[in-house]
Amino acid sequence: MLGTQRYCKFILLSVICLFISFSPLYATSGFDLSQYLSKTTQGEDPEQPDTLYFICQRQSFDTWVIHVRLKTDNLNAGDSVIGAYIPLVITADKPGVVLDTTVTTTYTGTPLASWDVKVANVFTPGNLYPGDPKVFPMHLLIGGHDAFDAISHPIGKGDYLLAKLVFSVSEPTTICVDTTSEFNINEPLLLVTTNAMDYLPQWRGGCCVPGVPSLSQWGLFLFGFLLLAYLTWFFYRRRKLSTPTAFGIFLLVFTLAFYISYTI
Repeated sequence: MLGTQRYCKFILLSVICLFISFSPLYATSGFDLSQYLSKTTQGEDPEQPDTLYFICQRQSFDTWVIHVRLKTDNLNAGDSVIGAYIPLVITADKPGVVLDTTVTTTYTGTPLASWDVKVANVFTPGNLYPGDPKVFPMHLLIGGHDAFDAISHPIGKGDYLLAKLVFSVSEPTTICVDTTSEFNINEPLLLVTTNAMDYLPQWRGGCCVPGVPSLSQWGLFLFGFLLLAYLTWFFYRRRKLSTPTAFGIFLLVFTLAFYISYTI
């Protein structure tokens, strides 16, 4: 009987979310947490202030990932996080930047992947939902929640990856991320605990420079090889070094140049 009730609740929640995702009203107002938050009370962080921050990581030459993370010291079971509402404003100083807004890409490998509701919605200023993932400045809403009556994946004390923002870039670009409350709603950045309390965490924004090297990796490799060949010849001819010593210098400088060419 209990399993049937939970199954019915899941079906009902899925239908509601499907309806909301195609609703123009929902499109203009953002992720509506009013019904969810009606079950919560406004409070303060149970322990020291939690922090939401991000880390930039290059995945390939034309793909960068911004990892949105949460550091929390909420230790008690009733203080675990089961809801996150994270409105962001993202800017890019060059064209050719595209954000992957699929839920699977955004939340795979994170605790939110198992939550009942999760979103990655773009709201381009002046346009209806869905916003264009190629237009900046961009308003992005990420987060979601787990049901109060079926909590299965709460977030306790620790440092967690909440979302992955995957950007495709075509040239060196500065991407800046900050939080915002400009979704025509009253709710700012917030977290919700298992004991039905919502609170405002700290936010640490900033910028990163994804970009693409001006030379390809093979071009840098060839340049490094020619430079190393010249250095080896120079030391061997001018310094009268033995062949093993020259070969050792060659390997050392070659390794250094290859590392630099790969990390630029």
